[in-house]
Amino acid sequence: MKRFVARLDPRAHTFESTPRAARAGGDDVLWRGYLTNRTSIEAEARRRGERLDSGSTEAELFAAAARYWKHELVRYVEGQYAVAIRAGDTLVLAHDELGIFPLFYAEIAGGIVFGSHLEDLVAETGIGTLDERFIADFLLEQRHFGSHTPYTHIRQLRAGEAASYQTGKLATHRVWTLAHIKPLAVNDPRDYEGGLRAAIATAVQSAIPPGGVTWCELSGGLDSSTVFAEAARCEDRHVAAFSMLYPGSEAADEQRWIRPVLERYPAPWHTMDASASKPFTVLPERFCPQPRIGLVTEGWRRDYDAMLEAHGVDVVVTGQGGDALFIGDSPRPFVLADLARRGDARGVWKGLRAWSAASRQKRSPIYFFREYVIRALERHARGRFINYEPEDFSWINRGFVASSGALERTTRSYVPRVASVADSVFFELILRCAEVTCNHNAERDGGAEFRHPLLDRALVAFVVSVPWSEKLHPECDRLLQRRAYETILPRDTVLRRSKARPDGMFYSGLLSSPKTYRLLADDPQIVARGYVDGDAWRKAVHLASLGKSDGIRWFLATAALEIWLSRLAAYAPSPIALEPA
Repeated sequence: MKRFVARLDPRAHTFESTPRAARAGGDDVLWRGYLTNRTSIEAEARRRGERLDSGSTEAELFAAAARYWKHELVRYVEGQYAVAIRAGDTLVLAHDELGIFPLFYAEIAGGIVFGSHLEDLVAETGIGTLDERFIADFLLEQRHFGSHTPYTHIRQLRAGEAASYQTGKLATHRVWTLAHIKPLAVNDPRDYEGGLRAAIATAVQSAIPPGGVTWCELSGGLDSSTVFAEAARCEDRHVAAFSMLYPGSEAADEQRWIRPVLERYPAPWHTMDASASKPFTVLPERFCPQPRIGLVTEGWRRDYDAMLEAHGVDVVVTGQGGDALFIGDSPRPFVLADLARRGDARGVWKGLRAWSAASRQKRSPIYFFREYVIRALERHARGRFINYEPEDFSWINRGFVASSGALERTTRSYVPRVASVADSVFFELILRCAEVTCNHNAERDGGAEFRHPLLDRALVAFVVSVPWSEKLHPECDRLLQRRAYETILPRDTVLRRSKARPDGMFYSGLLSSPKTYRLLADDPQIVARGYVDGDAWRKAVHLASLGKSDGIRWFLATAALEIWLSRLAAYAPSPIALEPA
């Protein structure tokens, strides 16, 4: 199943859901997503004297895992999924360790409502009071790292978290295993490259079902090219490529990077002209359960979904998460802080000189020592984000941000404690990417399922186990990835150091959409509610229409918040018809 919502009332001994829950060994199971370690669950069943064979359903596997490990099943069930298992009046809510698929819940009179999509919980419980902590975090970070949603009465499971509900009481549990990965030592450094290829191949193959129609996004970047190459090399899987093109933008058009990959790995190729529905030109007509930047690109979503439906696509495989996994996007030498903690003064000095010499900013060793040793150690000790610095932008209402506690909250690390400073930064990056995919999956309405093999837990664990000397270098980002795929991908793709962004389309789209301009500038709710300064925001809207912004990400987030509020005001929740178990 691709979407579910349910209500459990232990006092009335009722359980209702849509769709009807699958039955497995007397338990009710609702789930979304896929498993990757079926055989290990079957082996555990045999060890316990039970029988689960290769024909067991996902519901039977999840029910067995809940019997064996209860909410701890997250430690043993791998894949990307959200699942709810109900045995009598006891309920277990869980999702994969990185939280790729979201799971929402709300305690109500007499019981609990839960589901895979926030929209369904709002329909069941109403809008209630808006949670301005979530809104402040969204303005600053374009997302909220925590359990809050835009509605004070609805929560969601965080990464590395599960929940149990018994005798009318809800308890959440931290379940995080990635902090305990043992270092990998090999005799030949080339074994790291082979190990990475094997882990990626397994993750990609696990994400592609043996039947149905699967598309693989191919954007021209190294990450999507890596995933597509492995998908094309799966002998028993068949995929087509999908690319969003920007033919009207010379800076953003990626065809010259995409075509060499397809020449090496021929496959059906589907394309979408992104210039046909520019950002801001199409606004969502449907209810939007939470603000997200994608609200300004509703036209792209509409056209993409129409293509997926027309071709009967069941699964879309993406390259999301690669920037974090492979230490891309301007890597920084936080590993020097770990050398300092171990008292390796010689190693620290050697590293400082190497990074200073390779720095594009021409920074001195003193700068690197201050930023990546002293400040990194101080932040790590205080439980703060190490690789994050709040940024200011002109239109935000600083009083609102201060009263919401957003600056304090968005700098406090949500990463479970690990001894290594560099590993802490790695997990920060991974969980931020996972949060992006989680928000994306929260909006998918049950059509094609999006899967993200580069955020596969086993793959992430492998990369964690590789020594930093094999994956970080001052003169080359994505060191291990580039070495591993130098003979598998076109040379120019492997050596590529940057990727174009279609920022110009956002500006031109706003300029060509007077309706959206008026929505954002004439009488915006974000000003009336005190979230932003009116004069500064109207100036920002005007400048954006002319192709200028002092922070495009923050501008898009603020615009998306206004679009969301405008749709929220017109929404009248209609409860879903739940069926008894």
